[in-house]
Amino acid sequence: MTEEPRPNLPRIPGCRLERLLARGGMAEVYLAVQQNLNRRVAVKILSPALFSEPGFTQRFYQEATTAAALQHPGIVSVHDVGSHEGKHYIVMEYLPRTLKGLLTGGSLEPETALRIFRTVASALDHAHARGFVHRDVKPDNILLREDGSAVLADFGISRAVAAASRLTRTGMSIGTPHYMSPEQAQGLEVDGSSDLYSLGVVLFEMLHGATPFRGENPVSLAFAHVQQPIPELPPHLAGYQPLVAALMAKNPRQRPRSGEAAVTLLAEIDTADAETFANAADNEAPSTISAENALFREPTAVFVEPSGATSAKSRRLVAGLSLTLLAFLVLLGVHLLRRDQMKSSKAGDATPAIFFPSLRQDGATAGLPESENDHNSGKDQQGVNAHAAAAGVIDVEWIEIPSGTFLMGADDGETDERPRHSVYLDAYRISRCEITFDQYDAFCDATGKNKPSDEGWGRNNRPVINVSWQDARSFCSWLSKESGLKIDLPTEAQWERACGSGNNANRVNLEAAAWFLQNSGSRTRAVGQKAPMQSGVRDMLGNVEEWCRDWYAGNFYQFSPRVNPLGPGGGTMKVTRGGSFFSPAGVLRPAYRNSHAAGTKEYYLGFRVVSEVQESRDNAAMR
Repeated sequence: MTEEPRPNLPRIPGCRLERLLARGGMAEVYLAVQQNLNRRVAVKILSPALFSEPGFTQRFYQEATTAAALQHPGIVSVHDVGSHEGKHYIVMEYLPRTLKGLLTGGSLEPETALRIFRTVASALDHAHARGFVHRDVKPDNILLREDGSAVLADFGISRAVAAASRLTRTGMSIGTPHYMSPEQAQGLEVDGSSDLYSLGVVLFEMLHGATPFRGENPVSLAFAHVQQPIPELPPHLAGYQPLVAALMAKNPRQRPRSGEAAVTLLAEIDTADAETFANAADNEAPSTISAENALFREPTAVFVEPSGATSAKSRRLVAGLSLTLLAFLVLLGVHLLRRDQMKSSKAGDATPAIFFPSLRQDGATAGLPESENDHNSGKDQQGVNAHAAAAGVIDVEWIEIPSGTFLMGADDGETDERPRHSVYLDAYRISRCEITFDQYDAFCDATGKNKPSDEGWGRNNRPVINVSWQDARSFCSWLSKESGLKIDLPTEAQWERACGSGNNANRVNLEAAAWFLQNSGSRTRAVGQKAPMQSGVRDMLGNVEEWCRDWYAGNFYQFSPRVNPLGPGGGTMKVTRGGSFFSPAGVLRPAYRNSHAAGTKEYYLGFRVVSEVQESRDNAAMR
């Protein structure tokens, strides 16, 4: 005989509700028994106000059912989704404890906090790879099993709510002010890096016992997230400050771009010691550089934004870089300065500006216009092969870029693309296409290295993905040895020149030139199918985002050397360029800059290579 529900409690088919557990702006949560399996479950009944938005019901079911398919030990299991008597509900795994409850006793032991952090970071990675952004990572939504393991709840609901255009106008916010990323606080579009920011806030709270920012109201909290520097952890936890700083960087592009990258950074902190910092390798060391010091290398020059900048973009304080640098300075006995008082260091030789025409390639191109005094063209070097003794022959089709000067950056682009400035480069060759799985797999076969995942999309002539910066440098080192050529990743100056200088977003026929969000089908495509750029190089925009050799600094262009710039002397992030198959059109510009931690491996990250061309710079400098 089926027991009747308790008086005044909602009726949900198949469940007997026992008591109210929690009530929030979006839902009420009840403890219940799922009668056919006689097990305790949690039933979340969503607020009727949500469903007043046209189309929300359809979005809710679509998102909730998709989220229910997320299978990960760190994501709460969803058992049922439905509607009854005007009430929309989700039946899910019941976990009585929350991280919020655990934090009522104050800060956690670092071991406990870091175990929870790793699990949630892994859960976010799993969800982000499948197109889900949580949007509300906070202690209330991190549940705890009996063994203390963490489980992240509420995927799908926030995403459906965020799509509802009227909800924010009626006073229902998405996210929680103490944990909102700067871009979320400003009402901007968010991606997975916003979840990582929120996770950084949670990590700070677990270690410190309080959230990093406090305010009297949501507006003051939003201002703090956007403008205020990140507070420091207590001295005995200072070793974890670089991780918190990287996660909570104001600029989303300065954060680790995946939970795995954040966990990698944590591993560096766990294994680093004073000797590692003091003896950090030079940033242009061979590509066999170890993961242990790739993110903690002592910089020879530091570049941070001027402290007088006021807007979010003009305040590109590279938090991870700044705080990692401060750790080095402490170890070297230098006085610790506040980040907002730091002044930009100036590096590089004061080289005269040498103006030079950009590149032109005959034949069908992507429509990038020729720039001033255009008379040099890239030389087609098809058939220049790099030979691999252990794995047959790797054919690399090269495009030769002649020596000379071009205009790098874009005055009408983002802050880190300014100022547009002249740069001289020696001649070089760049691979016509991105390195493919066929090419990279040959390297793996020859060296015994594990082959990266192709995400089920296929290998062969698709660009290799899921490779870190260190992986790409290792490939270059191996290919150099096997071929007798000096092969490396392109500097970002070499990359941008081959792509085309300037902010030409509206003058590139992206449909002809690139695989991107609107035409890729959400996966990589075989290389070489799209029209080349003016230089003759293909797939520079879209398909996969490409590693460059340089460290990233947001205001490097203000101090960049004018001859063969190699980027700043150190940092926490490596430059990536070109966007990927899921990038929107707005970022597919030759001048657009991005960055990732060197150990990051993602399904949208790949690379191409360059090799030297012997040419006298004496003759080139006289032009």
